[in-house]
Amino acid sequence: MNNERLGNPEFQAEMPVTYKETMNYMKEINREISPLLRDAVASIDDQGSREMVNYFFEPRYNKPKGRPLLTRLSFELTADLMQQAEPSLENSPALDPKMINNLLVAIRLLDGTSILHDDILDHDETRDSSEKEPERESVWKKYKKETDLGVEKAMIAGEKSHELANIFFRQAIDDQERIYVGLARQSDNAQIYPMENRIVTVLNQPDSEAKIKMDTAIHKKVIAIWDSIWDQGYSGQRQDYEEFGRDTTPTIEVYEQRMYLLTGQFHEKVMLLGAYAAGLDDEGEGREILEALGSYGKYYGVAAQLRNDLLDFVPEGGFNQGTAADRKFKYQDFVEGKQTMPLILAREKCSPEDWEYIHSKLGKKDITIEEKQRINEILVSYNIFKDCERRIFELSKMAIAELDKIPGGSRKKEMLKTCALIESNMIKRSFAGEDTNAQDIKLDSLEDLEKYFSE
Repeated sequence: MNNERLGNPEFQAEMPVTYKETMNYMKEINREISPLLRDAVASIDDQGSREMVNYFFEPRYNKPKGRPLLTRLSFELTADLMQQAEPSLENSPALDPKMINNLLVAIRLLDGTSILHDDILDHDETRDSSEKEPERESVWKKYKKETDLGVEKAMIAGEKSHELANIFFRQAIDDQERIYVGLARQSDNAQIYPMENRIVTVLNQPDSEAKIKMDTAIHKKVIAIWDSIWDQGYSGQRQDYEEFGRDTTPTIEVYEQRMYLLTGQFHEKVMLLGAYAAGLDDEGEGREILEALGSYGKYYGVAAQLRNDLLDFVPEGGFNQGTAADRKFKYQDFVEGKQTMPLILAREKCSPEDWEYIHSKLGKKDITIEEKQRINEILVSYNIFKDCERRIFELSKMAIAELDKIPGGSRKKEMLKTCALIESNMIKRSFAGEDTNAQDIKLDSLEDLEKYFSE
């Protein structure tokens, strides 16, 4: 591949990618992979596990997820770069986004597995669901009412989901080889394409006689990326679980590293898998693009996790509506005793008396609405929420800056930027009590958010 031709520097987005456009594309991807996901769940041989996994993935309960969207966008952005570098690849069937649907299903199943297990470890009795079904019982909670072994069976169901994820990933590896030989056949490049010296293939023969062999190093690298998602996620879960009941509070740096293991690295890896699936060379400029895509995922993933931490404290209707008596506070992480980012900052900034009050309520299931209200007032008085907002916005900007390192542009690149902006936009709107599920949300620009978070 001629790396000097990667990207189109003259590209200009016709108009900013909207929130609605991004959400609709995520729903479109979800519709594409839903039949594959449904068939996968139906193939589970154990009836009990099949029922549990089916309950978890039931379409009416599941809003589209972001990680398959990121994988698809990474694939399509890379495909745009490939086609700009090699005009003969324009409209290549090998770069049809549907070629990686098995990979998207694998990622969706692995994501579901982590949630199934996370709910058990965190004792979460409910799980956020779809717009029509905003809340439902978590798998372990629902089936614990039916059998004393509900928790254990939910763990087994999670393992079944993990097993399916690995099956679909192996199918995705086969898809990747088909993509590579398709690119090799269509490219005008005289060299073996797209990964010179990495693929051994026989061209100019009927499809039935074509031979392709991915280099072992690339095979191992892609598989290692996949395996590390679960391994590092487990490490983050273990560290998170070990924090329960501790009187000490981690530093911001230690906490963000744990959030990277829990969420950031998953986003990072799916971005890499999407790019590799499109045949991006991991040498020269290709390596720089891979590093930028991975870093985008890392920063965006950590920002998303910190946003969840912050929104745990936001009462229904925002901060400026109603009195304590008629408001609903989430406080789920707080009641579980988790020392998330707002509490880490509180320990650093609050007076000993104020921190002692907050800490005395941490992990108490009988905490009252009035006590939650007082804690929020303390946190607001020390600008804790504003500091959290600024850090999340900073991470979103860092993610966008990584995309700007990639040459040229495309609509998918702009959509990835929109994904990063959504995190800070949702925080701003949640604090103001606005409906964050509305389809016609007008996202503030990077410049608008810069002004808002600097006030």
